[in-house]
Amino acid sequence: MRYIWGENEQGKKTWVEKPRKETRRFHHIHVDIDTFVSPVDSSVVNGRADLREHNKLDSLKEQGQRELSRAANIRPAGTRRERIALIRDEFERHQSSGNNRDRER
Repeated sequence: MRYIWGENEQGKKTWVEKPRKETRRFHHIHVDIDTFVSPVDSSVVNGRADLREHNKLDSLKEQGQRELSRAANIRPAGTRRERIALIRDEFERHQSSGNNRDRER
């Protein structure tokens, strides 16, 4: 039995038995997932069992370490001045396309 602080039949504050809730019973149906290629490591995942295996923490940690080491070896193309000019050109192109957030509605 569980009790809560409430009013009894006479309207007096006291400990009263907590009313029991009806238990609802649901059936959960999980359909199998479609086959897809993982964006993390390009492996093919064929179902839930493969997905559980793919999502194990150790494999994701290893993949993350490989990506970090790969990213550390990437050097940007062009000189700094060329990269800044390219960013400015892209910024101006975006501003003139009408997709900026500051336009009036």
